[in-house]
Amino acid sequence: MRSVHPPRITPRSSDLATRLRTLLAAALLTGAPGCGKATAPEAAPAEQVRVRYEAQTLDGATFSLAARDGAFTLINVWATWCEPCVDEFPLLAELHRELHGPPFSVVAVSVDSARNGARVKAMVRDWELPFPVVHDPDNRIVTTLRVSGYPTSVLIGPRGVEVARREGVLRGASGPFLSLVRGALEDHE
Repeated sequence: MRSVHPPRITPRSSDLATRLRTLLAAALLTGAPGCGKATAPEAAPAEQVRVRYEAQTLDGATFSLAARDGAFTLINVWATWCEPCVDEFPLLAELHRELHGPPFSVVAVSVDSARNGARVKAMVRDWELPFPVVHDPDNRIVTTLRVSGYPTSVLIGPRGVEVARREGVLRGASGPFLSLVRGALEDHE
């Protein structure tokens, strides 16, 4: 088993340092699979706020949730140092191949630091990922989607609001979260 070393984090304020220590302690105490908190899949939060996010993909295209109006987008937040995140790649690729089309797409967002950009590109190339990948070294996606651990998958619906989320590793093509994804697509047809 290979060793996973998270990047060094230098807090900018004592509030951030406290929050990071709390998140790390929670992840360690729960024994959660993944590189942070894991939860059961959940339906959309009561607050229906339109999610706004735009970034450049590794191939130079612009990814914008606003441009995806009318379609579902599964955003998977991951990092190269998070082994469970990487373990999800085959399942995400399978899901993308099965469901990709006008009403659905998968987009992966790496939160690796800027200095790991080449590593992100190499990993995406080596895994031959069939979906767009964004490298977000400023972690804007973490704030936008309120991510508390990795991997995290969030389904954004046709109106640009969160429909469902899974914090932790996706397990199997027929797992509860992916059943929610398929059900949302079927209901939309």
